[in-house]
Amino acid sequence: MQVSDHKKEMPLTASELGLGPLSTYTKVHNSHVQVLAERISGKMATALANNVGQAFSYLRNEIHNRKLYVMFEQLLACDPKTDHEAPKDVYPIYSASVDTAELMIMERGMEAMRCQLRDGIEEHFIEHIRTCDHLELQHDKMSRQIYSLTRRIGELTEILQTILAEKATSTKRNQLKIHELNNIISGFNRSSTAAQGFDIEYTSLRDTSLLTQTRETEQLQREIESKNITIAALRSKMQLLSNQLTETKARTRSILTQSFSRQSLDIT
Repeated sequence: MQVSDHKKEMPLTASELGLGPLSTYTKVHNSHVQVLAERISGKMATALANNVGQAFSYLRNEIHNRKLYVMFEQLLACDPKTDHEAPKDVYPIYSASVDTAELMIMERGMEAMRCQLRDGIEEHFIEHIRTCDHLELQHDKMSRQIYSLTRRIGELTEILQTILAEKATSTKRNQLKIHELNNIISGFNRSSTAAQGFDIEYTSLRDTSLLTQTRETEQLQREIESKNITIAALRSKMQLLSNQLTETKARTRSILTQSFSRQSLDIT
């Protein structure tokens, strides 16, 4: 991955994650919610009023059809001499009460219920909007995290590639140097027998040279091991960031799915 690629990257969007756009309900103004709540509650109240009217019509018909034998009731023009001859329609006795009950439900009760419906619907929509706003903020936060993690992984990839290239070069160079030093040490070892008769100064010089070359070889080997440790640490960090990136994408997908599920439930 090249540096120029990172500069062109932008935070991942919902569509890039295979998901649709966020709910447009988050942009609805409160006044629109109030109008919508008023309209819905009005339709529900009208439908309920029709049902109540039908129920009272049914009640009136039932009372009309359930005639009874009644005596001494002025509202029914009772006559003790003939009351026993035929049942009477007793609705006039209850008509005022039935009308009053219907009026109480239709005017006072229905209006109170409509207000409660309107307030409940408005509260529900506002809560839904707040939830969508919260989910959208979380989505934006996750998108920024995904963008940051993606960039960081790209940067570490470049660093790792650079270190690997440096290691390859230095390893080749160090191996040649180690091979050269080993040849020199072997040469000294082969000449040690022939040098038995040389003076002490030569022997001391040879030993000092061998020690220096051995230390240099060990230093080169330590450099190689150090680069191996650095490479392993970078790979471990990249794996950790990659896991975080996968988790963040999953959380973002979950947030968007939750938002769509809420929207679907509200629509149905």
